[in-house]
This record gives sequence, structure tokens and C-alpha cells, in this order.
Amino acid sequence: MTSIEVERKYELPSGVTLPTLAGAGEQREHHLVATYYDTPDFHLAWAGITLRRRVGGADEGWHVKSPDPSGGRAEHHAPVGSSRVPVALRALFEARIEGGPLVPVAIVANHRTETPILDAVGREVAVLCHDRVEAQAGGRLESWVEVEVELVAGTRDDLAAIEVDLLAAGLRRAGHNSKLGRALALLPANGLGLPAGTAGAVVGRYVAKQVATLQASEAAVRADLPDAVHRSRVATRRLRSALRTFGRLYKRTAARHLREELAWHAERLGAPRDAEVLAERLEATMTGLLDSPLNQAVRDNLSRTLAAEHSRAHAELTASMDTARYDRLHTALADLVADPPVSKRASTMAAALLPQLLDATLRRADSLARLAEQDPTDLAHWHEVRKAAKAARYGAETLSPAFGEPAKSLARAWERVTEAFGEVQDTVVAEELLDQLSTPAATAGEDVQPYLDLKALEVARRIAALTQGRAALVPARAASASGWTTI
Repeated sequence: MTSIEVERKYELPSGVTLPTLAGAGEQREHHLVATYYDTPDFHLAWAGITLRRRVGGADEGWHVKSPDPSGGRAEHHAPVGSSRVPVALRALFEARIEGGPLVPVAIVANHRTETPILDAVGREVAVLCHDRVEAQAGGRLESWVEVEVELVAGTRDDLAAIEVDLLAAGLRRAGHNSKLGRALALLPANGLGLPAGTAGAVVGRYVAKQVATLQASEAAVRADLPDAVHRSRVATRRLRSALRTFGRLYKRTAARHLREELAWHAERLGAPRDAEVLAERLEATMTGLLDSPLNQAVRDNLSRTLAAEHSRAHAELTASMDTARYDRLHTALADLVADPPVSKRASTMAAALLPQLLDATLRRADSLARLAEQDPTDLAHWHEVRKAAKAARYGAETLSPAFGEPAKSLARAWERVTEAFGEVQDTVVAEELLDQLSTPAATAGEDVQPYLDLKALEVARRIAALTQGRAALVPARAASASGWTTI
């Protein structure tokens, strides 16, 4: 729902009494609590846009207010729902937030006394609001009293007449345009988060980027649009990795709980994505085989099986996204950006701490690689190498904005490792599915040769990918051990 809001705000100086205006109706009282959202860089505020979720009052719900050519404010509404910004409202300003996450930036509690102003026939032309406000932002509190007049069915002439009476009684125009504007003035000079150049600020910016991806992809994930689940899954992995590699920057209990909840969501994202990847992989492989009725039957069986698995898994994913647990996860992620549960180490300068934290992850990857090389046929060891390589890659990515090309080069080296061992893992999953389908086919007396042919191709790919991965490990491990910040 959309409307045009026209209002004016006034200060009520100490000792001045709010006058009783002509046409004043019966008073109404409300307790309102509004949580305001913006990006960490306040893209909405700079554009004059207000986004809030308000509980209490006749217009409880989500509100977006933006400048209107008429001189008023265009206001869009949505039901109060959860603490996640409604998709329809987000679409109104998606381009303005430049890929940033939306996080709570201020909470404003307001005890409001409303007085309707009626005309001679009893029509409500405006409403006079006496607000006792308490605002919280950046850990700071402030209280004040203000008066607001909002047109209902009246005109700007009615608004002007009401203003004459208010100014004559001693009120004066407010020095701020909105409660949010006054609340944001409470924030420290660096705004949200830690000062630039600190370890917490560097990691926090990477975390914010991943949270933004999860928020922006939610509607597409629900609709099962191409690549949406993949983007969200990768963002979830990167968040978990950052909270582990740089966990010393955060309070231990909070970081561990978030990693557990992200793992819960990642598992539900993984199932439909795995089915999707496997279907694409095997379809491409089948296309390369000689066409025959037998091969077509196998292809149809694979397609039906994976389509059913994808449908089932996606339904479970979307069901999980309608739970209170999912709401709590997103609230926690928004707070991780807006008010991170950091330890004292987060205030340390990035150059003095972050390379040390990343080096611990690099050493773990190196240790697992040495263990895997002792028995190269043990795929379980290579799977652990793959996970450690991802952590190394994501950790280097996190530091790239602060450390430049050395960190970027390191990230690329470990990316080549993860890509190769990701192919190894894909062949394992494909072979397991082929075994699962060929066994009942053999029991039924069907020709299972197409399944065997497919398995043979997967084994050949695995051998090649394993060779490639082991080769990629050599420069990645060397770069990690050579003092990468000075490469």
C-alpha cells in the first residue's frame, strides 16, 4: 500500500504547554517501538529514505518513506511480519543500497498521545501527536519530547493554520526532520562497526558482504531461480569460514552459535544444489555417449531421480526458511554487522593481527596435505584437504581489500586447489548415485552397462582432477610458507 505523508515536527520547550486546538477530538494513546534499518554506510539515509519496522499503533508494520515531488513523503506499507525486510519493499530501493546488507541502525520507543483535529462536520483533517521519545543507537541513549502534526483529510492550508496556533503557544519548528535523524546523531564518528584499519573492521566488511548476499538472494532462492541457491550457499560457507579463521575477533560463544546455525542453513541449501549440479554433470556426460534406446532409458532414470530429489530438497529448504529459527539466524546476522559481538582483539590494527590468524589456517591446510600425500589413494584425506583449502582461500579473500595483491595472489592459488578437489568430490558423489541406481537395475535383470560406462568416465575424471589438485597444492603451499604479505 502506498500513500503520501505530509507532516511537520515541532519542539516543545521546557515550561511550554501544548495548547488545546480548535476541533480537538478524543485523545488516543499508543506505545510504539520502531526499529530503523539501513546499510552500514547509510545509503538510505543519504538518499532521504527511511525504512522501519514499527510495532504498536494503528499503522503497525513495515514502512518505507521517500521524498515525493509534491513536497511530502511517499510512504509504502507492508504487514509487520518478521524482522526480515519484505521483498516487495526491498525492491523499491535495491539499486540504492549498492549490494550492502540491511541492518538495524537505531531503535526508537515512543509513547504517543494522538489528538484528532476535526472540522465543522466532524471530518478528521489532521492528527496532533505528542511524542515522548527514547532513542538508542550505537549503544547510546537519548530522550526528548516533540510534537508532530500529520495531515489526514485536510489541506496544506489546514496545516498552516494549526502551525500558527502552535507557534503562538511557544512551540518552535524542530531542528531535525525525523526521529531517525536525531537518533543517528548518537552514533560515534566512525558510525557502525570499528574504526577503519582495525582487524575487526577488515573482517567485518567481508562479513557484511556475505550477509548482503544472503539477504538479496532470499527471494530468488525461494523461487528456485538459476544460481540463487549456489550464491547463498557460498555466502554461508564464507561466513562460517570467517567466523572460524578469525574467530578470536569475536566472543567465543556468540561465534560458535552462529557457525552452528549457519551450518544448519548450509545443509538445507546444499541438498538441492547438489542434486542440481549432479543432474547437469551427468546429463552432459550422457550426451557424450553414443545414443541408443538403452542409454536414453538410463538418462531418463537419472533425470527423474535427480529432479525428484531436487524438488524434495528445495521444498525442505523453503519450509526451513519459514521457521522462527531462520528468522533468528537472519536477526543474528544483521546484528553481526551492526553490533558485532567482538573481543578486545578486534580493535587491534589489521596488519598486526590478521596475517597471524590466517597463517594458522594455512598451516592446517599444509599439515593435512602432508598427511594426504602419505596415502594418495585415501579420498577421505583429500576431502579434508579440500575443506582446509577453502578456508585458506576464503581467509585470503577476506584480507584482500586491506593487503592487496599478495592476499589476492594467495587466494587465487588456493582457489585452484579447491576447484580441482571439488571435481574429485563431484566424481565421488556421482559414482555413489550410479551405484545406487545400478544395483536395483541389475537385480531386475536389466543391462547395467550404461551405468558402468558412466562410472568409468567418473573414475577417469577423478584421477585427472586428483593429479591437478596435487599439482596445484605445490605453489599454494609454497606461497603460504614464504611470508605471503611480502610476495
